[in-house]
Amino acid sequence: MVLIALQLGLLFARLTLEKALNTRAQFPTIWPDCSVCGRHIRSKGFRSRQMKTLVGQIA
Repeated sequence: MVLIALQLGLLFARLTLEKALNTRAQFPTIWPDCSVCGRHIRSKGFRSRQMKTLVGQIA
């Protein structure tokens, strides 16, 4: 029963983290100018990514 509770907790943490990261990814970021060349830095857009964390694979 303890292992099932642990798995449910990890699932909840993973889903919550994915939702928060996807929400943050939708907001535009104001990038500063490059400190080397002085040109404006721009984002190439949202790309889906995956990473392995303590709570599991985040997509």
